[in-house]
Amino acid sequence: HEARWRKAVWNMPFNGLSVALRATTDALLADEASHGLVRALMLEVIGAARALGVEALTPKLADRMIAYTLAMKPYSPSMKLDFDYHRPMEIEFLYTRPI
Repeated sequence: HEARWRKAVWNMPFNGLSVALRATTDALLADEASHGLVRALMLEVIGAARALGVEALTPKLADRMIAYTLAMKPYSPSMKLDFDYHRPMEIEFLYTRPI
């Protein structure tokens, strides 16, 4: 249960914003406004997980994930690739089911 929420903390912001803003991970974090959106969305997912009893996820996780992503090679998340190549996006699995 915790592992799924931990994964959602990264996937929900980066997949959705990469499509909505047509940006890679590095571009999302290089811009102050989208960087703030990434962090705010991560905190929202963490809040939802905590409300469902997943106490191990704390706001510090968002900062660690952002730092980890900044250190990674820039790339397009899977949903962005699906969008770019006109394939079905994983809305059901990334958003609908967790919500």
